[in-house]
Amino acid sequence: ILELCLKLSREGKTIGVAIHDLNLAARYADRCVLMDRGESVEQGRADEVFQANLLDEVFGVCTDRTETFDGKSLFSFYRKKI
Repeated sequence: ILELCLKLSREGKTIGVAIHDLNLAARYADRCVLMDRGESVEQGRADEVFQANLLDEVFGVCTDRTETFDGKSLFSFYRKKI
């Protein structure tokens, strides 16, 4: 489905998707909005929005960000030690 959305976007169509998988959002979205309890925290390009410090704050986890072979971001999350 996301490949189809990407294809349609490249044809000039506007696509809006609500997705909770940040790795998929970072791979496919041109622009993202990071929400916390219904409020916008940050919006812009995925690489601007999905910053480890923001993700840590919003989701209460520790975030590691690595880059894939094609230059996309890949996130790993783990619980904070108590």
